[in-house]
Amino acid sequence: MKQYPHNKISYFLLSKSHKTSTFNEYESRTIDNREIIKSICALPKNFAEIHSDVEHVILHRIIGFHDGYEISFLNDIEDLHKKHQKIKILINDTITNQIAEKNSTSHKNAIYIGNSLTTDLDSLTINRSTFTINEVYDCIEKLISRLSKKDIAYYTELKKITTIKPGKRNTDTKESNIETHPNLFTEPNITLLKSIKIESKKLNHKNIDDKKQIESQVNAIDNIKNYLLQQMKPNALLPDIHYVISDLSSNTGFSFNKSRYNKNSLGSDHNHDRKEIELAIRTANQGKNIEDNCLNPYINELKIERETLTSLISIYCSSKVAPNINTKLSNNDICFKLKNLGDIYRGENRKKINKTMESIQGILNHHMAVALPHIKQRTEKNLKIISNLPIEWAEHDNLPLMIRHNVSRIPVTPGNITTLLQLSQDQIYLTIRSFKKILFISSFPDDDPIKDHAKEKVNKVIDLLKNASPETDIEIIWKTPANKDELIKCIKENKVAITIFDLHGAHDENGGRILLKDESIPAFDLGNYAAVSPIVILSSCDTNPIDRDHQTTTNAFFLAGARTVLSSALPLLSHEASSFIARLLIRIQLYLPKRVEEYKMPIRWSNVVTGMIRRTYYSELTDLLEKKNKISNQEKHALNFSIYNYLDPLSENWPDLILKEISMKTKISKNDLSIFIKKEFRLPDCLKYMQMGNPDQIIIIPEYYDIIDNSHSDLQI
Repeated sequence: MKQYPHNKISYFLLSKSHKTSTFNEYESRTIDNREIIKSICALPKNFAEIHSDVEHVILHRIIGFHDGYEISFLNDIEDLHKKHQKIKILINDTITNQIAEKNSTSHKNAIYIGNSLTTDLDSLTINRSTFTINEVYDCIEKLISRLSKKDIAYYTELKKITTIKPGKRNTDTKESNIETHPNLFTEPNITLLKSIKIESKKLNHKNIDDKKQIESQVNAIDNIKNYLLQQMKPNALLPDIHYVISDLSSNTGFSFNKSRYNKNSLGSDHNHDRKEIELAIRTANQGKNIEDNCLNPYINELKIERETLTSLISIYCSSKVAPNINTKLSNNDICFKLKNLGDIYRGENRKKINKTMESIQGILNHHMAVALPHIKQRTEKNLKIISNLPIEWAEHDNLPLMIRHNVSRIPVTPGNITTLLQLSQDQIYLTIRSFKKILFISSFPDDDPIKDHAKEKVNKVIDLLKNASPETDIEIIWKTPANKDELIKCIKENKVAITIFDLHGAHDENGGRILLKDESIPAFDLGNYAAVSPIVILSSCDTNPIDRDHQTTTNAFFLAGARTVLSSALPLLSHEASSFIARLLIRIQLYLPKRVEEYKMPIRWSNVVTGMIRRTYYSELTDLLEKKNKISNQEKHALNFSIYNYLDPLSENWPDLILKEISMKTKISKNDLSIFIKKEFRLPDCLKYMQMGNPDQIIIIPEYYDIIDNSHSDLQI
């Protein structure tokens, strides 16, 4: 699994503007380049794809062999000189041949593509409207010929390794019978097909069933992937994302703070446009279809935001050959119920939690009906949700989606966060040594009764691990910052792979807050001062609340450099949260070394966390069965042992096997057990933990793997 650091082709987009859009806060540089972002899908994402055949391109994408597309923004063309990548392609429609030639004089390893350019291979310029893929390949070859002898030798070796048929490039486009009508729901799959050189038949007439189109597209992409896996039988298989589930959710602040967004409270600044803005917000909340040439300028802006998101999803799906399924779930479909659940959970009378959760899952299940036929297989699937809503709570095989499958989520808003997470597609490789040091940040007032809960449980776990295995060498770096300056200092001084935050959290009208011993700080302040670990665990309340707006603590940590954040959808109970952290440490210390080093099997961080949440789910279920006098304490421990054997490693058809096991041990019929779970066990504590961001991009590998390109080599190991 050798990674060549200069295999990537780096795409750059030019834009000086950082203004944000009105409703979902997309940066204007992303909006202005939305069509270019989508068009990049037709270009190679790395040098290896030029000389490979399309079958190997698809195979390498679906097993995550290479990083995804690398797309970055530049404020000025001069900034291109500061970039270290070997193959750089700048795409901009305002650059002329004169500007490109002037820039190339001092900086030769860059290709320029734009509508204002004429194609000249010697000048490395290409007209964007008329180019052929061979012209792009020719320019890349020409660029490489101008590099140093060492670099040329490097690419010569890489070409030799990746060439499937000598003298032949990956240029052949294949016609298909897949019928498509381009719109927001089908565009990502159409773009994906183009990226793997498959042309679909465009239907121009209206009144086409989107659901049938999506079903046809997803089936076609699945058939291609399954056929190649069966025919080519790759030696190393570490599946990337199988499906991308999206919806029509929008800025949830419009739903949860309606009084701030009606025509009477929009303020004097928008005196003239109050009614039009209110109508646009209503359109956003309802997920309504927006026709072309709408007279309301704010609804048109909302339409452009949706087009921008579609372009981002297109590039994400193309990188992984993961079909997109849009559920058409909107804020109005579910936000009222989520607000109810939050109010009940924060109140003293929690009797209605199961009933409210049942209602929420019913709505989610209804909208997920378009996706479930594709993922209704016995094997576990890797699902990426792109939404502001907790789709991971939908059900499959009578289990929450996040328990049945390996699920993580990217928020739709704020736009700068979803852009960052969808365009950052480089994978991080860590080893077991990367987890030998864990930064643990805890901050509570001296008189807080819960201030030592986590520390006590963690120390107990470490002692147990060392008694069971004296060679245990995990080190917890305990830090107790009292204020912002101390917090920033301890983050800067401890570059580790994983940081756990054990403190109080809050989310008020100004967004997420971090509550330290002596100071409460806005979560978004953090990114201005410190770069955090790629893996962040937030053992705090309301870090990604289901009933608040999108200015969450979780999103703040993404801006501070986190790749994935395990966060809370609702308030956490201290003892349960501490137990969860203790379980995580056990999984890191016992499961990871066995899986990665003993069995020599890499694993994605998302699978590590999903496995732990799964075990916790069934542990909470057996605790409830004991509490309800269905089993004794001794029977519970024996049952847990049996259940865990089905989970590690994951058995085929494990949900049914576990249900049978519980039924047999408790002497409760499977039907009655299912009824019990639905009535009593809708929202266990483990479902409050959401895997946000890109945990799938963090791969833990055996020490012997030859990974050259690791952007996190500064971590303490």
